[in-house]
Amino acid sequence: MPSPPMKRGSKHAAPGPLQFVRINYHSSTDGLVSKAVRKEANTQTKVGVGIEAFWKALAKDVRLLTPIVLPKLVKEIEVIEGDGGFGTVYFFHLCSDVPVKYQKEKIVDFDESLHQFGLEVIEGRHLTIGFSYYKIFYQLTATTESETLIDIKVIYETEADETLTQVETRKLALAYIKLLEDHLLSQNLTVAYLSVMVMGSHCYM
Repeated sequence: MPSPPMKRGSKHAAPGPLQFVRINYHSSTDGLVSKAVRKEANTQTKVGVGIEAFWKALAKDVRLLTPIVLPKLVKEIEVIEGDGGFGTVYFFHLCSDVPVKYQKEKIVDFDESLHQFGLEVIEGRHLTIGFSYYKIFYQLTATTESETLIDIKVIYETEADETLTQVETRKLALAYIKLLEDHLLSQNLTVAYLSVMVMGSHCYM
């Protein structure tokens, strides 16, 4: 995710447009060239939720909502560094049936005015299942008052099959967005239902 715009007041670049890019080979510490290459998997989706509500769920309430939408994977999330903004480090306590029981992620992009958000896995599960580097960026754009376009860019490094990894990486990113959307829509329906019930009860008072 032309050259990506720079984040206001920061040197951290925003995700660019959709494309698949192979980046240069990286040298290992012993001077040999690693087989792993850094790649990008890009995708795009729309959600039936307004941009401010979805931004809050995705970027601000990640600690609270992720265990709710991924109950079989994430048990609890702690903030071990930061205040929820840029540079914050989260400690994910994973469920007991997950082989690696934790993951640490750091917020590497957070721009509320541009609705840009990025996380990097710095330790734990993802870095033990074939990835040596994993970073994901989200760019939110309002299309209507109740609909948001989401561009997703995942930058990763792995020695696994390139085509399969790219497809699976996209699927996982889209699945998480869909779970968040479903949760928010269900909450809205609950609120609307309760409002109707309260209004109806007033008619009999």
